[in-house]
Amino acid sequence: MREFNIYFVGICHIIVPFAVIILWHKRTNARYTPFIAGVLMIIVLSFIRGAIRSTFNRSDPFLNLMKQILLTSVMEEVCRYIAFAHVLKNYDRRQDSVMYGVGHGFMEEIGSAVMVFGLISEYERETIYTEAGGFLIGGFMAITAPLFHILLSVVIFYAVQSYKVKTVLPAAIAYHFFIDYLRICAPVPLDFILEYCLLAVLTIVVIRLYRKLPETDI
Repeated sequence: MREFNIYFVGICHIIVPFAVIILWHKRTNARYTPFIAGVLMIIVLSFIRGAIRSTFNRSDPFLNLMKQILLTSVMEEVCRYIAFAHVLKNYDRRQDSVMYGVGHGFMEEIGSAVMVFGLISEYERETIYTEAGGFLIGGFMAITAPLFHILLSVVIFYAVQSYKVKTVLPAAIAYHFFIDYLRICAPVPLDFILEYCLLAVLTIVVIRLYRKLPETDI
């Protein structure tokens, strides 16, 4: 059962992003280029982020953690802004923002899959994935993981298209920071409950914003 849980969760992390872009393309005729752009931009971003992190003073573990969370939040949301405002400025259909969001989070999903598969050789290490029935929770988390990046990508896309970057971008950075803080610092199961409550609220907000965006090219 332990190995089944691990394989199931790991495979979900890999399959779900591909399933989302294929189904979304068939449903909306969204283009694949934003997905590819999202993957490439986050790869470049990871090198820049790594270089900046290497300069941090690690003498204070908590302060270092806060700096890393803030760095990730700022850089990822600014990366989305650069993508929609400059790199993908000709991809201005609302459907494209979803494709970019999946691409933006794709490498994170691959990293999660590698981490989960690594538990196979660590027999003494127990996590939520290796417990009885853990594949249900792990599978749910893997399935919903792309949603976080999709929602924030739609938010930034809306900000660019509606010329509200100065107000929306800081709000997106703050939301991203708080979610990452909960994931790392909040106790279990409070982290899980709060994260998905906030994700549900953001989903409602994004659905309303998405409906305000035009279906065809602007």
